[in-house]
Amino acid sequence: MAALRIEEGERADPLVHDPLAQAFIAAAGGGDTPTTAVLPAGASAFLALRTRFFDDAVLAACATGVRQVVLLGAGLDARAFRLDWPPGVRLFEVDLPELFAFKEPVVASAGAVPRAGRIVVPVDMRKDWTGPLTAAGFDGAVPTGWLAEGLLPYLNGAESDRFRSDVTGLSAPGSHLLFDHLHGIASDRPAMQATSTAIRQTAGAQLSTMDDPAAWLAGYGWRARTAHMAGERGDAAAATGCLAEDVVLISPLTAQFRFHGRDEIRPVLETAFEVFRDLRFHTEVGDADTRALFFYAKVGRDEVEEAQLLRLDAAGHIRELTLFGRPLPVVTAVMADLGPRLLRRQGRPGLARVVRLATAPLAAMTRLGERRLVPLADPARARRTRTPR
Repeated sequence: MAALRIEEGERADPLVHDPLAQAFIAAAGGGDTPTTAVLPAGASAFLALRTRFFDDAVLAACATGVRQVVLLGAGLDARAFRLDWPPGVRLFEVDLPELFAFKEPVVASAGAVPRAGRIVVPVDMRKDWTGPLTAAGFDGAVPTGWLAEGLLPYLNGAESDRFRSDVTGLSAPGSHLLFDHLHGIASDRPAMQATSTAIRQTAGAQLSTMDDPAAWLAGYGWRARTAHMAGERGDAAAATGCLAEDVVLISPLTAQFRFHGRDEIRPVLETAFEVFRDLRFHTEVGDADTRALFFYAKVGRDEVEEAQLLRLDAAGHIRELTLFGRPLPVVTAVMADLGPRLLRRQGRPGLARVVRLATAPLAAMTRLGERRLVPLADPARARRTRTPR
């Protein structure tokens, strides 16, 4: 992995820069690692994307107030040295004793200074690792950011369940659990088959899969937050995966206009991601059954703010999604654009033209009203023009 991070760091616009990767390679004898030589093309790009995703995710957890982070199966991870951690963060690295026997002398000789309170916990996670972590100063009474990058695919079903139970037992309310997994369909892809072969040859491990992590977590009190991440990426397939089979989507313009089921809603999401740009969530509130997400997005030259009211089922999937938006002129313009796009996807271009002709006046009227009429009713204008008796 260090060799792949070096490859990414040599790009003109790297997603990740690892200041210790070269030192680790040199300490290991230099040259490419066996895994690097046999992994399929694109492996370094995948690793860079995955690493940057977890970098951003763990810092986002810290932005909510988390000040205790645990890297499980830390390996040669250099996050303690390369990320801009908020003040007061304590970062625990958990991995095999022999891993740290190699890593720590390299870190010391490189003169690397951690940007957080770094604590190493040498322990085999196939045994009891919670006791050594607690003995090292871990506080189970405060929220924790757990990061298990690339770990779960190496665990079988029983080991994954034990991992879930152990982490849950140590997690205070407000904790974040960050991990990646392989879906069962990935095993048929040529690149994934090549990766699995390389890993078996070098590590003797067989990659495992998990098809529904939200359901896997739900029974232990965790709520998966995949919907907003899928939205920010514009990933309609991932967003659809967050939906219950019998989900209902309610339009922001009228409760009478509804879509039912994943098959109906996926094209709506695909079309919406064609219209919205630079989507970014800024607030999430709610409880285990009902959540509200708020985001900003660009629509042409305008900015829209939307709220999504989510009602969840027992597995954490979205069973009802109600949309709200502002300002009204942009919302009506979005509907005037999105409706015809969706109809063209359905092979109904004639109806698409009719809908565009019918909705265009409404969009124009609301925009004109905002520019001409709303200023006349502005309370500030009334205060300026009111004269004392």
